[in-house]
Amino acid sequence: TNNGLTYSIPDPYTKDEKHSTNMTLSVIQEEFTNANHLHITGSQKSSTGVSYFIGNNSKEWHKDIPTYNVVSLGTLWPRINLDLKAHGNNVEKIFTLNPGANVHDINIGIHGISNLEPSDGSILLYTGKGIISMSKPIAYQMIHDVTKNVYVSYVISGKPSTFILVNYDQSYPVIIDPLIH
Repeated sequence: TNNGLTYSIPDPYTKDEKHSTNMTLSVIQEEFTNANHLHITGSQKSSTGVSYFIGNNSKEWHKDIPTYNVVSLGTLWPRINLDLKAHGNNVEKIFTLNPGANVHDINIGIHGISNLEPSDGSILLYTGKGIISMSKPIAYQMIHDVTKNVYVSYVISGKPSTFILVNYDQSYPVIIDPLIH
């Protein structure tokens, strides 16, 4: 949507690959609170294209549609960009905080869950179909071609969440990388 992401997650107990359209789903929405509208662009073009042929009208068919390894959602908060990257069967969100950014501007409301709670640095999302985990985030900076790890953790107050960063050089970009699985 213009202000967030929606995930459709198959029920892990429905293993009917012949009738995959009958799989029940958990739908989780992440709303980027107080963010700019998403400005979606592809980057790192993939060598693979996709095609789809729906209906009998060949004029409506599409062939060799380009795909991308990374999809940028743009600058959502002042000096904070968000990119999405496929990581196996998961989606990796990569927040880039440029110098002068305030990590507390990142505010993500999560809908479609009954509860969320921290667990060893990750967040557990409780749905009607089971528990989904958002992994413990990592954060780092590249300073003079050296990767410096930065302490990061989730801050949860109700369903909105954000991050806290400790001991980093505010004159260099910081990358925060949580993974949903």
